[in-house]
Amino acid sequence: VFTQPVANFDLSTRCVGDMVQFLDNTTIAGSSNITNWIWKIGANLLSSTSGASFVFTEPRNYQTSLRVETNNGCVDSLTRQFFIGPYPVASFTWKDICFGDSVSFTSTST
Repeated sequence: VFTQPVANFDLSTRCVGDMVQFLDNTTIAGSSNITNWIWKIGANLLSSTSGASFVFTEPRNYQTSLRVETNNGCVDSLTRQFFIGPYPVASFTWKDICFGDSVSFTSTST
């Protein structure tokens, strides 16, 4: 009897235009090794290596799947949905004051 892998992954960043790295965090007990990976975004094959990367061009929800297989033929998969968003825009306002007075800043960031 061989140990079943537990597929898991994370993303390096979640902003439009960035190179998003998909990081395999699959765990497996015992002496088995992961020998096959299949990464998909929606129905499209992204990679068949232990890691994958992709540049997303529009902000929206995406579905990504990882399927792993061990050298003993045990398989597990995980599908996760995540949001790729635009970069935040930092902005703030303040009121004019005199030298030595305290100033208050108000965030208008989006």
